[in-house]
Amino acid sequence: LTTRPPRVSDIPGEYQHVTHETFTGGMKQGLFEWTVPYNEHWYGTRTKDLRAAILERRKVHVMILALDVVTKVRQFMKKQGLLEEHKPFFIYAPLDERRIRAVERDGSDALIKSRADKERYWPAWTDNSATPFIRIENVNGMLERSIGEIRSAIGR
Repeated sequence: LTTRPPRVSDIPGEYQHVTHETFTGGMKQGLFEWTVPYNEHWYGTRTKDLRAAILERRKVHVMILALDVVTKVRQFMKKQGLLEEHKPFFIYAPLDERRIRAVERDGSDALIKSRADKERYWPAWTDNSATPFIRIENVNGMLERSIGEIRSAIGR
């Protein structure tokens, strides 16, 4: 779930967009396995949605997460006895390409600088993390190529 408004670039079904009040109400009720504020909006995954994804073994479920949230997902998977099935990928696009896409999408130089300052440390964080990330370089910004690499890595 997210409190941010939909974007043209969103894949259908990628996010469920809710009001800030609905999101914070769910937080108060303990409905989320994790939540994170990012760029003035909230993102999170409800525990029931994570459980449903785990039980549906025929599909590969992809979650786009802030790096620190991956640790929370792995803790959840460990509690379920399914840690070995979790395959964390880090798809990295060079900073300059991300800036260009962000400018086109968001149009705010201050937001882009803030985002770039945070993201500059992500590759080192994944390299030094206890989480066994599978790293994919996305140099041309084409997600299809990265998806192909993920499919190869998981044998699908």
